Amino acid sequence: MQNAHLRLGLLEYHRMTEKTSTRIRLRVDRYVGEDEQAHLISVFGNDSDVGAITAAVHEKATDEPDDLDEAA
Repeated sequence: MQNAHLRLGLLEYHRMTEKTSTRIRLRVDRYVGEDEQAHLISVFGNDSDVGAITAAVHEKATDEPDDLDEAA
């Protein structure tokens, strides 16, 4: 499969506190939802990045999927 990376979207999560700033980026393979309201998401990443996104979902943080229109 050639250029498979061009079909993937990008999910970014930013969190800032007084002393630290966290930025996590994951590749999105599948996204089922409307705008920022996701029902199902399939991502590629290492354990710590996927765990951080899972924690963000549990605390109901907002993530912003990028380039999903280009992936369709």
